[in-house]
Amino acid sequence: EAIRLARDTGVQVTEARAVELARLLRELAKAIPGCALLGPEETDSVSGLTTFSLAGWQPDELVTTLQEQHHIVARNVHNPDGVRFSTAYFNTEEEVAQVASVLAELVR
Repeated sequence: EAIRLARDTGVQVTEARAVELARLLRELAKAIPGCALLGPEETDSVSGLTTFSLAGWQPDELVTTLQEQHHIVARNVHNPDGVRFSTAYFNTEEEVAQVASVLAELVR
């Protein structure tokens, strides 16, 4: 299905959409006290992957809480330790805003 979507829509379009949603996620999350961006922000270095740390949370605990209580899929990563979100062509702005809202709620 991913290959069909890439062929039908175009790789450049799907990549641009993922990068734009990741930019929105970074923008929203940077406004959350205790949420620290752990990846690049330079236009040439960004992708649809966005990694954060959240004050008061270990990455593995945060990933489990996001999945089990909020149905948000993320993964923990190391070096530096954080939680990585992957935005994709099919995600919506509303879903990105929901992630930021949940992060803000959990850091309180």
